[in-house]
Amino acid sequence: MLSRARLLFALLVLLAFAAGPARAQGGRPEQSPAALRLDGEEIPLDVYARWLVKNFGERAARTFGQEFWAVEREAHAQGVDVPEADVDKRVDGALQERIEKAFLGRKSEWLAELKRTGRSEAGVRLQRAMEDRPLALAERMAAIDRVVPEQKIVRDWEFQYGRKGRRYDLHMTKVLVVVPSGERQSRDDWKAGREKVMEEGRRKALAIRDRIAGGEDFGQLARETSDDPDTRDGRGKMARGFSHLGWPGTFLDALEKLAVGELSQPLYARGGWWIVRVDALHETPLASVHDEIRTRLERKGPEPDEAGAVLERIRAATTVHLLPAMYDEGSDPELQGPNQPVLEVDGEPVPRATFARWLVATQGEAMMQRFVEDWAIERKAQEVGVAVTTEEVDERVRMVIQAQIDEGHKGAREAWIAFLAMRDRTEESARRAQRERTRTDLLAEKLLLRERKVTREDVQVRFRGEYGTEGERVEARWIVLWNSLDAVDPNWTREQLTEALEKASQRTGERARDLVARARAGEDFAELARAHSNDAPTKANGGRIPGRFVPDRYPDRFGVAVAKVAVGEVTDPLDYGNAWAIFQVTARRKVEFEDVEKELAAELALQRPSGQQVNGFRNFLTQKLDVEILSGMAAR
Repeated sequence: MLSRARLLFALLVLLAFAAGPARAQGGRPEQSPAALRLDGEEIPLDVYARWLVKNFGERAARTFGQEFWAVEREAHAQGVDVPEADVDKRVDGALQERIEKAFLGRKSEWLAELKRTGRSEAGVRLQRAMEDRPLALAERMAAIDRVVPEQKIVRDWEFQYGRKGRRYDLHMTKVLVVVPSGERQSRDDWKAGREKVMEEGRRKALAIRDRIAGGEDFGQLARETSDDPDTRDGRGKMARGFSHLGWPGTFLDALEKLAVGELSQPLYARGGWWIVRVDALHETPLASVHDEIRTRLERKGPEPDEAGAVLERIRAATTVHLLPAMYDEGSDPELQGPNQPVLEVDGEPVPRATFARWLVATQGEAMMQRFVEDWAIERKAQEVGVAVTTEEVDERVRMVIQAQIDEGHKGAREAWIAFLAMRDRTEESARRAQRERTRTDLLAEKLLLRERKVTREDVQVRFRGEYGTEGERVEARWIVLWNSLDAVDPNWTREQLTEALEKASQRTGERARDLVARARAGEDFAELARAHSNDAPTKANGGRIPGRFVPDRYPDRFGVAVAKVAVGEVTDPLDYGNAWAIFQVTARRKVEFEDVEKELAAELALQRPSGQQVNGFRNFLTQKLDVEILSGMAAR
């Protein structure tokens, strides 16, 4: 394993970094190079690398293992390597091509774009080197004992010498056909109009053919009549000669049947009718150039599809397994720091340092904005004494995941877990992945609430939204029926899972309609809620919703439905995404603004900021920072 670890460090372009406090001789910690400078404060590379592993390690682990580590392992087994200079040459060529095409060769403009997008030239080059090396290795592996595929020899033969080795010198002229169409035109009308203009165009082409057959000069007629600019300007000749590429098979088949000097009947292709005369035919048998083409392709080396096949074979045969240390660095007190394994590739442990440095190289600058946002929020929170508890984070994570289950899986936890399993994830890993972002989002929310100022106008707007222009308080009960699956097969496809969820929703909808019918027939709604509702907070109280019914806590259609029923009446079943809901209005009474002004103001002051507001606040704090990428981010 040690030789492979060394090999991976070579693969990482000899980057001298460990994602943990490395020890120098004498036992003193070596200083990690600085990756960023934020408002004058330098962020060590190991700090940033740990953050990357914690926040993005899980989602990147499979790519690393299957498309990076396993490729290097396979190349090593086959005795294949690519010198660093060769990889740099590939990167130079790719970047120069982008500068030439996108910036007309002006490198200064490319560098300006990098600055605008928060990237550095060194970082981009390092990322490209990391991404290009597996492909370069795959190309060299594909070259071992390579036999040039026969279809590629045929492909190049036809590309160079024409379809079936036949190249033509032609005179051509075109009659354009434009099919009329309109917004209200029926299919039959369009078809009739097409047939009419097609026939008119064919007759016009036949008339031109008759003139050529009668002795008129083809070139002069093409000059006068062709609707194709190339053959019109070239007096029947294409500027670069005729190539079979892009022409339909029916046209080429008809062309093959023409003898030299023969004039074609009208041939339809490329939006018009063509009259063609074969002036000369040049035939090159495949056998006469087969060895020459094969030798040229051998010298050229494997093509992208061949290298891609090598990469796909490796990817399909590789299994990646995450270890607890990916999230919990203290999970093994006897093996911590840079050498602690955070994942396994086909059972082979990968050290934290190797994986962390790969993450920095491939995603470090791309993910930097998120780190800077988190850093700015953390600093602001410390300055004003704002903090969040583990319990608050856990509760919000629970809510976020429940929303994912409700919205994406019809409320079926089993379906969500099965969906995660399809991606080699678990419920616990999903929760861990959500925690860090949630923690800083909660800090941002508390900072926003701390600075929020509620005006009387805000309260009045809230009053109209809650009670309408007439000022009415609505109280209600509800019954919630969760959709549930009888069983989940781990071998289901996404389509099969979706179908099962739809059937579960249909069954629950039938139950909801039955309960509505029973309530409208006179059964006590509260007793029905106690017996059947799946909403734990209200079930024991007969479905009674605490306080007033607040429409904006539910989907818009819920408020509309409740507004239409009188006291004692029951709504129709309402699809809740993951469930079905039924409401009964228990009270309506008039409310004056002054009576609820303080209550509404308090609600507004504590109302959770929207995701858009949180993101805006993150961006606001970040824009005030002086951010500088340092050499440690792309150290070699």
